[in-house]
Amino acid sequence: FTANVTDNVALSAVLLSGATFQNVTAFNYTWTKSYNYNDYDFGSFTDSLTLTAIDTNNNSATQTLNLTINKGDDLAPTISSFTSSKTIVNLYSTAKTVLVYFYITATDNVSVSGVTINGATFVSQTSSVYTFQKSFNYINYNYGETVNSITAIATDSDGNSSSSSLNITVNKYD
Repeated sequence: FTANVTDNVALSAVLLSGATFQNVTAFNYTWTKSYNYNDYDFGSFTDSLTLTAIDTNNNSATQTLNLTINKGDDLAPTISSFTSSKTIVNLYSTAKTVLVYFYITATDNVSVSGVTINGATFVSQTSSVYTFQKSFNYINYNYGETVNSITAIATDSDGNSSSSSLNITVNKYD
């Protein structure tokens, strides 16, 4: 921090609250202050620093600088496990729908704000485990084998995201 401070007679002190004085050159006073990542919670905070100049007659003047500190999260959530209740789905003309459950374990250094699987329905959340279900329907597939890539996405409140995929093999028979 630098302040240009003058007086019509002479200065006896120039102070900046919470900062460490470094030097003065031609009425330019310089201070430093360290801000450490671990000293703050996530979000925005204001640090108010007050500059006080005192002259040799004990007259004083103050000015306050409000410094905004933003601590953001740039770490994506971690998906440590992504599994399904079935990896092979067999569809028949007599058994046209198979329900598959998906289990995602997702954590974050702050908090997970959402987990999604495209085309699947959210069922529940217990601690860091998210459960989804998806119906595989006979009419949506051609005869033979089709490999479906299913992707889970975990997002945090700062918009960081990570994904994990697994394959479900769908066999359609007559």
